[in-house]
Amino acid sequence: MTKSLTAATAIAAFLILVSAAKADVVVCNDIGAPIHVAFAYQARDGFTASGWWNVEVNECRPVDFLFDGDTLYYSANSDGYRDGRMTSRDHWGNKRELFVTRAKFDFDNADRSRRGTRPEMFSSYEVPQGFVGKPATITFHFVHGSTTINIKGKQSQDGR
Repeated sequence: MTKSLTAATAIAAFLILVSAAKADVVVCNDIGAPIHVAFAYQARDGFTASGWWNVEVNECRPVDFLFDGDTLYYSANSDGYRDGRMTSRDHWGNKRELFVTRAKFDFDNADRSRRGTRPEMFSSYEVPQGFVGKPATITFHFVHGSTTINIKGKQSQDGR
């Protein structure tokens, strides 16, 4: 019976891993000020979230975020920048409230408030069905007032 349970557990773990998005995430900053980006996904018991990655002006960089699912949530804030005579800041995120810290964070249950957190709005990106479970790169381009998101499939190690 123990061997059957172990085999069943191994098969279940494999199926969960195969269904993950397996996506690399790249962030591009196309505005005139540094941005700070956080990502999240819905896990079985709540939301898993991590942040903040700092991305300099006109920079594209990969972020180390283990994405598991078919919907990727994101939030970003710019530093202040001159906009005529005013100082402006941009925020990207308007669909789902999650709780984050001002400093770098990485935690589960981000949909629940806890000591030291503050609410932050996140937008969502639905991974197209043809990419779920396949190696891909998701690239976020943050510009004033909007976000452009591209996904591109990657060849696996064996050339498929």
